[in-house]
Amino acid sequence: NLYEIQSIYENGFNKLTDRYFNKTPWPEAEFIAPLVSGDQVFLILYKELYYRHIYNKLKIWNIHSVLNVLYSLVEKSRINYQLEMYNTNGNPDEVSGEFGIHPLYKMLGYFSLIGLLRLHSLLGDYFQAIKVLSNVELTRNTMYSRIPACQITTYYYVGFAYLMMRRYQEPFNLQLKVFMNEVAQQSMIPVIRSYLKLYTTMPIAKLAAFLDMMARNLQAL
Repeated sequence: NLYEIQSIYENGFNKLTDRYFNKTPWPEAEFIAPLVSGDQVFLILYKELYYRHIYNKLKIWNIHSVLNVLYSLVEKSRINYQLEMYNTNGNPDEVSGEFGIHPLYKMLGYFSLIGLLRLHSLLGDYFQAIKVLSNVELTRNTMYSRIPACQITTYYYVGFAYLMMRRYQEPFNLQLKVFMNEVAQQSMIPVIRSYLKLYTTMPIAKLAAFLDMMARNLQAL
């Protein structure tokens, strides 16, 4: 169940950590493997959480290595070039390069931009925090829109960076656009529900045609 996995990943793990492993690390993956019949997907996720818990306990961390990793992922995925093409209705695959053509690298590059936004904000470099998102259209449905936690983080740190730069009108305009987009999306829900009651087996493409919109935009609702 995807929703249960997400809930455990974002909330349940932290609660279990505080209760049972507040001062000690979690068991290594090798000891957990027999309990899950060697499920590789589970073990990959478990290792990520295992090391996250260890590194969260460090009182200091090497900021330069973190910046290097994030910028390397951005460069290798060529995500900025892809976003430029995407924003001009071009074909991002034309500039994606050897690695950026793969969805994994594309997503890593994109979320590295969000990571850089957060990191530069924490470091107090608010101008650079905004600059790394120069090719990201915040009011447009993009990759981060699929993950609410990432979407909230993005708007929060962008708004905070603008406030710290004393550009007070910018966060107001941004939040207003986000609010109006949400209102517009919510206004479509009663119409969609009325169609669904009548046409429970109707394909998405046909329903989108009735609503005068693209199928992918309908799915985003």
